Amino acid sequence: MIIFGTTRGLGAALLEYASKYKENDFISVNRRKIVLEKNTRETRLCFDLAKPSRQKDLDALFSFLKPRMSYKQIFLVCNAATIEPIRPVGRAGAQDIQRHYYTNLVNYAIVINEFIGRSAAFNKVAKKIAIISSGAADSPHHGLSLYCSSKAALEMLGRCVFEEQKKLKQVQILSVRPGVIDTGMQEQMRKSPKNNFDKVDLFKKLYSDGALASSQKTARQIYKILVNDKFWKKPVLNLNEID
Repeated sequence: MIIFGTTRGLGAALLEYASKYKENDFISVNRRKIVLEKNTRETRLCFDLAKPSRQKDLDALFSFLKPRMSYKQIFLVCNAATIEPIRPVGRAGAQDIQRHYYTNLVNYAIVINEFIGRSAAFNKVAKKIAIISSGAADSPHHGLSLYCSSKAALEMLGRCVFEEQKKLKQVQILSVRPGVIDTGMQEQMRKSPKNNFDKVDLFKKLYSDGALASSQKTARQIYKILVNDKFWKKPVLNLNEID
């Protein structure tokens, strides 16, 4: 299982929960190097999504794809994302915009392309790509134009791959909209000035009312989706659709 963004929030919770199942080995992909504990089934890689991807990083990420590979299934979880900058178009810096789209869209498009291409020969291995999307993909918000548009574009990429794979049958792909979760991203939104994010009071109320799902509960639901083919019959799934 390859998981992008495991240092905190949903990615960390998913790694922790999935680790309970002995059949899982992991590649954790994060921007910074993390010291690896001994006696673990986890390999940790550095891959800065905010910068143009490097060939050596892609080679390292998919180095496990070898002729005599023993894995029966491979999960690629595109989880890491940024919501910054939170502000209307016209107030963001050019480099901030560039980093945002590299993180949320461009590098995932490259990673997904590489994964499908490099794993095509392993036709006896079940391969699933889970994109952690957002309701923002089709819901515009004042101050979240970059986030909404990057999520919409990545979700559309997933939709197109879903259509292609009806014929190619190389991988399964699904965009999961988890809803509002109590993560650092939500905290960033609550700290935003109202002139940059006009729904800040609503998100503060969601937090104070205890309406945010925990990362741990959401991780359990996402793992259930990953291992059950019945959820992969359509390209986009809202988490509130499952039991």
